[in-house]
Amino acid sequence: MVKYDKEGTKVWHKWLGSNSFDEARALVTDKDGKVYLAGGTGGALFDETNQGDRDAFIVKYDKEGTKVWHKWLGSNSFDEARALATDKDSNVYLAGGTGGALFAEINQGNRDAFIVKYDKTGTKVWHKWLGTNQYDYTRALATDKDGNVYLAGSTYGALFAETNKGGRDAYIVKFKQ
Repeated sequence: MVKYDKEGTKVWHKWLGSNSFDEARALVTDKDGKVYLAGGTGGALFDETNQGDRDAFIVKYDKEGTKVWHKWLGSNSFDEARALATDKDSNVYLAGGTGGALFAEINQGNRDAFIVKYDKTGTKVWHKWLGTNQYDYTRALATDKDGNVYLAGSTYGALFAETNKGGRDAYIVKFKQ
């Protein structure tokens, strides 16, 4: 991750590397200029131990590039971060998926989707679990000025009591605040 000023001059950079594969999947800033990065790793980062095939993470940096906090999301299976969004109060939302169990939830099938809200101090406020007996994915995340959160993705199953029309169907869900 690299921060450039408005003239294109590099201000700072961060390098995240383990003894396995590492990837950045989503990047967002809040109204105060704090930077949030989410991704996944097959190794160990931030002095955390990998719990399975791939673990997800979110890390917050201040304007100067100093790490403020991080959260590690790891089960005994495949965990991924897919999307980030912030709101007017500098809360951050992370959407992803897992083949295991996170947040004391039981996986419903092959891969379940989740969204989790953290406040600006990194404290988990809530999470929502979206799972069927098939593959459920998250793809996009957004907030609006009223504090609502929108999550879009796809599923091979039947989410929200809807009947799957065949193959992979798309969904969008609004969470009211």
